[in-house]
Amino acid sequence: MTPLISTHANGILLTISLTTIRNGANGLLARRRSSPASVRSSSLSASLSPLHIFLDSSQFSHRDIRYHPECPERIEHCLEAIRRTFSLAEGPAMPAAAEKRTVHVNDVASVPTASTNKFGAAEDSFFREFSTPIAADEFSYAETVLSAVHAPEYVASLKNKCETCRQRRIDEGKDPLGWIGYVDGYDTFLTTESYNVAVRATGAWIRAVDAALGMDTDLCDTEARRTPTASDKPIGIALTRPPGHHAMHSLANGFCLFNFAMAAAYHALRRCNDIKISILDWDVHFGQGIMNILETCSEKQKDDARCDWTSSIRYVSLHQVPCFPFEGQTRKVQGRNRNVMTLPIQPESTWHCGYRQIFTQYALPFISNSSEWKPQLVIVCAGYDALDSDELASVNLVATDYGEMTKILLRHLHQSTSTKPALVFGLEGGYQLREGVAGGNLSNAFINTLEALD
Repeated sequence: MTPLISTHANGILLTISLTTIRNGANGLLARRRSSPASVRSSSLSASLSPLHIFLDSSQFSHRDIRYHPECPERIEHCLEAIRRTFSLAEGPAMPAAAEKRTVHVNDVASVPTASTNKFGAAEDSFFREFSTPIAADEFSYAETVLSAVHAPEYVASLKNKCETCRQRRIDEGKDPLGWIGYVDGYDTFLTTESYNVAVRATGAWIRAVDAALGMDTDLCDTEARRTPTASDKPIGIALTRPPGHHAMHSLANGFCLFNFAMAAAYHALRRCNDIKISILDWDVHFGQGIMNILETCSEKQKDDARCDWTSSIRYVSLHQVPCFPFEGQTRKVQGRNRNVMTLPIQPESTWHCGYRQIFTQYALPFISNSSEWKPQLVIVCAGYDALDSDELASVNLVATDYGEMTKILLRHLHQSTSTKPALVFGLEGGYQLREGVAGGNLSNAFINTLEALD
């Protein structure tokens, strides 16, 4: 049976129960079973919004030379969990999730690598390889967006550092891929490929926005400002690294080089007419980079309110206090546009003891309410380091709490808005990869989030 396909301006999206990523001799393939089961999956998938997942298999070239919790295996573990949950490959009976969900997985890597070839599917199995690379003009557009939310000289300096070090290694007869150092003097590392990985991650977040808004992907036609369609839209998922919400206007910080959430929001505002955007950040660390960019860009545009795109964005963060970056320590609304809410969470808080109340009582009404703020796009900075098992903080959530949190979010958005807002989830933190740990790991929490989406 011929697979159902939908064309993409920069490649092909294969519509199946799961399009999973696996490296092969000819690139990345999407294999599909030619059986009544796969037909049944396609017909039933309409009951839930499709998930469009965007990742970069070449992200393995951004890694530290010593142990670092922010590692490439984070993406690999989540991909393996996607396959176990949604793929028909796991046995003759379809997983329950696969009966109701269509999943698209897009690899945006320029040249697919062997970084995802641990799935173990046989060559004659029912998946096929596919990829939708970030084209040169799309890459350039992502750079333009980054230079709008960051200081242009900061973006240029990271690009120059990576390119100069890469060329030096080539001149010395070494492998072009090499480690450069820590750009913040502490724990935010850089390799000769880090800039390219981070720009492709930006492109992945931009694609996730376009998928969620139901827009085409002619990214260079930025003058064609549009209103998002009202039809049932896919949910965009950016499964990328490094994280981004700590990256400030002119500074790398907290493992983050570029601020993907702000780049995604800026892109959406360029493409759409007069929309409101809410950013919900449930990473356990305060995304001070988002607040910094909102304030810096707003200050630059204060002389012309018509140019202040930051006034169309609201940001709320639930984060442990005290904890890195040791900001946002009190519960308050702040900012020139009164569009930033900080919600401190005490150490040892659980979902039922502290966290849920703050989430429902403060965070949700701020990002969406029926009286004065109805967003057309909601971006979730989906960090999973508030897990009890995570080494970088002391909040005690478990994996299933993220599913519950997602369900409550969707229910609130439905009740507080007249139309269903577009949804984008982007990976931020979350570093526990060990299987069988109490309360679950990163991939467990990530899958709980996906399964809760409707």
